Amino acid sequence: MGEPTFTEARLVYRHRPDEDLRPPNALQQPFEPGAGHYDIGVVIEGAFVPLITKKAGNVRKRIERAKAAAQSRDDGDGSASPAQG
Repeated sequence: MGEPTFTEARLVYRHRPDEDLRPPNALQQPFEPGAGHYDIGVVIEGAFVPLITKKAGNVRKRIERAKAAAQSRDDGDGSASPAQG
């Protein structure tokens, strides 16, 4: 019997707040809003299959840096060429 073949898979993410990751008997401490982790994975035939977990704060920082870089490129006059290395 061969390996199963899937005709459809979607790349998705889900946010897990820190309180979801803490053991039930841990001390109750306030959490930073938006803290937690992103589980990045695929959905195959309705089942989420996690591939990697990243800290939410780091993901948001990278998104903000990318937005700032795109904005600075958009603010230019378009005559700049990429650096040659």
